[in-house]
Amino acid sequence: MRYGTFAFVVTAGALLSASAPATECPPNVRSAVTKSRPGASITGCKQQRSDDGSAAFEVSVVDHGKKLQLDVAPDGTLVATEQSVATSALPAGAMKSIESKYPNARGFEATKLVEPGGSVSYEVEFVSEGRPTELTVSPDGRIIAEAEDEETSGDVDDDDDDDDSD
Repeated sequence: MRYGTFAFVVTAGALLSASAPATECPPNVRSAVTKSRPGASITGCKQQRSDDGSAAFEVSVVDHGKKLQLDVAPDGTLVATEQSVATSALPAGAMKSIESKYPNARGFEATKLVEPGGSVSYEVEFVSEGRPTELTVSPDGRIIAEAEDEETSGDVDDDDDDDDSD
């Protein structure tokens, strides 16, 4: 079963999570982690459930000194590997695309996402025009997904027809 890029493009309230100690990670999930990252230490395991009901485990590991997060389906299928990266490590095409669309963006945080087949994308969070924004972008700059945090965007419509100037 393909879960798509289950990269956890999260807007407020989009996912519910239940934390579990690393030792309580289900056997299928632990096995998948061990198989994909032999010698890595599991430091945390969190079950994630999206609004559509699909589930995965977010498993934090330390592998050769690097902190990674593996997204694993309950059946043990590796969905993606995530690693925080410096903004300077983003490919030029990705950064150019972001800067072109959001010239006033600031406060960047980036995560490299690698799917089992080797497909790479970057999840980039930043603030633009006072709005928290998250993009998933390909190395060549193609925008794959885009989300604004609507709760903090300031564009609240109070559903009446007045101009709120009184």
